[in-house]
Amino acid sequence: MQKYEAILFDLDDTLIDNDESCKYAIFDIYKNFNIPCCDDTFQKWKQFDIDYWLEWENGTFIFPSWVNSQHQKIDFLRYNRFYEFFKEFNITHEQAEKLNNYYVSLLHKNIIPIDGANEVLSELSKNHEMIISTNGPKEAAFKKVKAANLHPYIDKIVASGECGFSKPMPGFFRYVISKMNTKDRHKMLIIGDSLKSDILGGIYNGIDSCWFNPHQKENTIGIDPTYEIIHLKQLIKK
Repeated sequence: MQKYEAILFDLDDTLIDNDESCKYAIFDIYKNFNIPCCDDTFQKWKQFDIDYWLEWENGTFIFPSWVNSQHQKIDFLRYNRFYEFFKEFNITHEQAEKLNNYYVSLLHKNIIPIDGANEVLSELSKNHEMIISTNGPKEAAFKKVKAANLHPYIDKIVASGECGFSKPMPGFFRYVISKMNTKDRHKMLIIGDSLKSDILGGIYNGIDSCWFNPHQKENTIGIDPTYEIIHLKQLIKK
């Protein structure tokens, strides 16, 4: 890591176990509907959520005509997924928006850091500018970082919700860099679990990337990171 001055960390499934926090939130929502929830229900939500965001990333998501600005698109995407997933309960878009807000408020309630996260951030923060760069609402990201006790090592948290652009869009990275002390992209490294978000974002924006791949998934999509690791502690040795 000596060649870099700044490290941009993804948050969900890179520094914290996103499945556990999401599962807690979904189970709580179903409890409020007075409907039993089980692991199968959560897996359906998880797959739906993955497919939903992939549709947007692939450019095939169709927005209503009244959704024009980038901020409107991000807001619509968040609450519309609840409308689509829970429409069997005949909820309105207004209720879906409230569900989304409630879901976000629960995401920090059951936070489990990825193995090695605290140790690695503590070590790297001694010599690097440390940035959280995440898709999603900034408030949720702040709460997650604090709940995981990662905040002592982080200089700034930048979330797509505050700028209206998401990874891997250039607009997101322009905004992140505007908030950083380090400006030279050759001295930055982005670390994350998503090839299409974190790694592609690095490639699009001239930033070296490190794919965190703890489950050793096969890379079949031709998006090649600068580095690949299966454990966060490998970052200390680079």
